[in-house]
Amino acid sequence: MYNNDYGKTTADVETPKHPESFQAQIDLNQQQLNAVQHPVDSKLMVVAGPGTGKTHVLVARVLYLIQLGVPPEKIVVTTFTNRVTSTLISRISQIAGSDISNRLQIHNFYSICQGLLHTFGAKLDIDTDFDVADEIELESITDDVVSSFTTYPRERDSIKSRIKKFYMSKQSGLDVEILKDDIVSNLVEKTQNILHERKLLSYHDLLELGTELVERFPSSVNQVEATLVDEFQDLSPLHWRFIKGLSQ
Repeated sequence: MYNNDYGKTTADVETPKHPESFQAQIDLNQQQLNAVQHPVDSKLMVVAGPGTGKTHVLVARVLYLIQLGVPPEKIVVTTFTNRVTSTLISRISQIAGSDISNRLQIHNFYSICQGLLHTFGAKLDIDTDFDVADEIELESITDDVVSSFTTYPRERDSIKSRIKKFYMSKQSGLDVEILKDDIVSNLVEKTQNILHERKLLSYHDLLELGTELVERFPSSVNQVEATLVDEFQDLSPLHWRFIKGLSQ
């Protein structure tokens, strides 16, 4: 879940007693140190191959921000997988302690969006007491909707494939033609109605609605002082919009 401490001020939150000790526990070369100590009011993208210490730099950057006085709960680190999330939390906890790592907002994109929508979803007229439909559940609902439209296996498979492209295109913006497919649009709308009736949001919904939330209501939603992105090169246009909105 998204640990949200938006109601707390800096004075309410305990700060690390010896933040200067963090840097002494991390071995960095000069290039890595330059990245870690990059000015906090400007953007930086670290480009390096596998095994060159990008995760190491990310951990050090988080600890450096805390050393500068940024409250841990106002630092957001986005990832694409739970495995990377666990790795980052574990490494930071080993150096700074679990009291610090537990206050950091280190989550995959969907978890961050889910937490924001549970907290602020009413601003978009969303029932905040929703559950998340995983890919298996979404596929089952889609199968039922498509089967009600056609019983021909070949046509059914074709439509299901186009629906997948539809969802992917909404995130990537690459294949805009599929968004003009009237049959697909109609069936997707029926699928969304079923999800709504069951108080469910799909992963697609989480990212799309989370992005709308941070873009439309930045002053009340976005109380973040630093945003770090793991595997930045893998961001879709929608992911990038979410990051920009979250960082306003």
